[in-house]
Amino acid sequence: MFDFQSIYNTIKEGMRQYSVNESMVRTTESGAHEDVNVVEDYTWTLSPIKNSLLKDKIPRIFLNEYQMTQNMLTNGVNYYLSNIKGAFASATRSKTEHFSNSNNKDTAYDGLFDYNSPTNYQYVFPYYSEENFSIASTWTALDAIEKTITNVSNIAGLFGESAGNAVKSFTDIMQGAASTAQGLAGLAYPKTGFLDKTKIWGETTPQSVTISFYLFNTLNSEDAIKNWKLCNHLCHQNLYSKISFITAYPPVFYTVDIKGQYSSIGSFVSNLKISNVGNIRRMKLEGLQEVNVPDAYLVTMTLEDMVMPSRNLLNRINIEQQKIVTSTK
Repeated sequence: MFDFQSIYNTIKEGMRQYSVNESMVRTTESGAHEDVNVVEDYTWTLSPIKNSLLKDKIPRIFLNEYQMTQNMLTNGVNYYLSNIKGAFASATRSKTEHFSNSNNKDTAYDGLFDYNSPTNYQYVFPYYSEENFSIASTWTALDAIEKTITNVSNIAGLFGESAGNAVKSFTDIMQGAASTAQGLAGLAYPKTGFLDKTKIWGETTPQSVTISFYLFNTLNSEDAIKNWKLCNHLCHQNLYSKISFITAYPPVFYTVDIKGQYSSIGSFVSNLKISNVGNIRRMKLEGLQEVNVPDAYLVTMTLEDMVMPSRNLLNRINIEQQKIVTSTK
């Protein structure tokens, strides 16, 4: 019998728990939450909106920041090892049961991410994007199923001889049916050229969102140092920390929320670019030596989801107003 617990214990023994402080990530003082609210506290537009009624109408994106810890890695290993046995049982549930669970909470994702090590930074950025939602899925043709079935048969063998034999009998039937269908198609007259093949769903590409906004340095005297510190902070949090010759701590990850449009339980910054816009001059900023300061910074940040989009996650966006349709009858 394949012992998943032994593998988990072996992996766990090789992992050392470390703290957020060791990772060199910046956290707020005394563990208090700190809102980095660019919409309301930074000069990101030349329009006079700071004290106007328009301020509440500005679309925005919300980010909560977390540092990945060793506990999260251990938690991830435990999540996969403890759930792999249940995958086979889940795959055989009845259609009625699948529908009855379509409006559940995020229990399917419980344990996937560890939110116990927040940096306590919460970000609010202006968000203007032409893209609302996108779905890109991959479906596999019948001629690729044979390889997949063989892999399933191999995995099933890990759960015992009876399970392996049962799945093997099924794979033999499926492979034989596919070969027979292709052979009959070759004998058909007149020749049809190709056999239409059904497809099965493979995966849906994880979504990503791109945030882009300006930080102007020319309207207020304090903006230059404030904007420089924010740019430096974003870069710092999204770089890794090298600890020794072979060890390092990863960048942070985020939960992301765009009200009524998008929700992510775990995203990482796949691209961060800060560009200088306009004239550049040397300025002595408080607490710093002279640095190059442009008229404005253009901050562009892409966050990529670490999990595939699902109905569960779509329901998170506005669950109290969602009407889950389980039947057209």
